[in-house]
This record gives sequence, structure tokens and C-alpha cells, in this order.
Amino acid sequence: MKTRPESKQDLIEYVKIKLGHPLIQINVSDDQFDAAIEDAVSLFEEYHFDATEESFIASQITSDEISNGFIIVPEEVRDVISVLRETGNLSSVNWVNSSINRFQLIGSSFSASGFGSLTSNSIQIALNKRMISENEKMFSFFGNFNFNHHSRKLKIFTDWTRFKEGEFLVYQAMISLIKTGNREVWNNDWLKRYATALVQLQWGNNLIKFRGGKLFGENIELNADAILNEAKDNIEKLKIELLENYSKQPDIMVG
Repeated sequence: MKTRPESKQDLIEYVKIKLGHPLIQINVSDDQFDAAIEDAVSLFEEYHFDATEESFIASQITSDEISNGFIIVPEEVRDVISVLRETGNLSSVNWVNSSINRFQLIGSSFSASGFGSLTSNSIQIALNKRMISENEKMFSFFGNFNFNHHSRKLKIFTDWTRFKEGEFLVYQAMISLIKTGNREVWNNDWLKRYATALVQLQWGNNLIKFRGGKLFGENIELNADAILNEAKDNIEKLKIELLENYSKQPDIMVG
């Protein structure tokens, strides 16, 4: 087992060891392991400030998006913070590069590679937030837009005839580190502990159903109630810890 998980499978193996494998049989199916890890990742990405990072993404507008009045963002996007209103010519990558220089944005930061599975018409760019603050009057943002993470629709309430096919729409977003291929994030301490608690909860529920978890080679019955109750307690404590110590969100459902 890797002491520092770097993938979903690494985390699954880590959880097994933490729960006593191979000395104790962990009565959880592969599908149940997978579901527990997905649930842990989902809450982690929703609330933990170390699960996402700020990014600026340039999305090349299609004719269908102009007709529909919204764009479909990459699945890596967890939230959209602001949408840049552009009054100049967005018809080419050269415009974006010149805009970066004009707004004194950092580095050679316009690139279509190295950002996981971003769709072909979405390009991640890096902006210097200090420069944006100092030159705020140079930027104009759409004040009325709506983003739904599940549908991945970014709706901008404006006259879409202002746009042309091939133009770039730039928006500020929070993107998932896991979905962009970051391996270090799997070793997050809270994520490891919460994933372990969720798998333990499933294990306890399974044991309750047939009351027969045995230590390998021994005639010892595991205490299903203790396993289940400990998992429930840990889950509640970890949710509170997430809210109080690691979350930028104002509220989270506990219970």
C-alpha cells in the first residue's frame, strides 16, 4: 500500500488497510467501495477549499450556444464566479494573447495543454489578480448570469447576437483538482478520513444484515453495531470539521 494515495484506487487500498485488511475481512463489495469514495469526493469538492483552485477559462463560442443563450462548461468546473464582458474582437487566439499583454497578465499563460480533460473549445488561462484589482476599470463583467454545476450550463442574460461564432468568452471559475489530474489531492487528510468513515458505514450496514463478519481463521464475530455507530459518529464529526475548519461555504447539511 502507498502511504500517500495518488489515485482513487490508492485511496481504496488505503481505506482497506485503515479498517483492518487483510487481518479482518472487510465485507464491502467493489461497487460499494466505489460508491463510498465517489460520495466522499463529492462532498470534498463541494466544500473543501483544498479541493478546487481558481482559474480563468476562455471558451470558444459555437453557433448552437449563440442560439441557446448558454455555453456548456467542462466537467472540471465546480463554480463560476464572474464572466468577462468583452467589447473588442474575440475572433482569434491572437486577440486573447494581446489582451493578456494589454491587461498585464502574468506569463505565457495561454495554453490548451496540460489541463486534464478540458474540452477542445475551452482553454485555461492564468490571470494576475493583483493586476485585475489595480486595473479594475479596464475590465467589464456581466452582472447577470446563472451557472448550474449539474447541467454544466452557464447562462448569460444578455443579447447573444452581440457574439459571433468563434469568439472567446472568458470566465473566472473554480475547477476540480481531482478532475484535472492532480495526484496530490488524493492524499488530503480530511478526504482520507471521510472516505474511511463512509466505507466503515457501509461495512457496518452489511454486517447488520447477516451478522457474520469473521476474523480470518478465527471463530470471532465482529461487533456490527459498534462498527456502524463508530462510523456514524465519525461522519458527523468530520462534517462539522469540514464546515468549521476547511470550508468557505456559509452552511453545510449535517445529519
